[in-house]
Amino acid sequence: MAMIMNPKQYSKIEKEDPNEIIHKRAQFLIHKILQRADTETLRQRQKRNTMIKTLSFRVVGIRMKIGKKLRKLRKSCVI
Repeated sequence: MAMIMNPKQYSKIEKEDPNEIIHKRAQFLIHKILQRADTETLRQRQKRNTMIKTLSFRVVGIRMKIGKKLRKLRKSCVI
């Protein structure tokens, strides 16, 4: 009967080695820093992509304006 444990009774937890605790904490901090670096690089990539898109729209707009002006010049020269 002594072998059967009460379901509400807690089991004893072994104490961890202090070096092991320090090692786990260091691993956690390294993991956290790497995650931050990943998110920052993703943000920078997204900013670059949006800037490239807006620049391409600007370039297309400028090309259209130049094209319209050239057409007007050609028409005025032909007449």
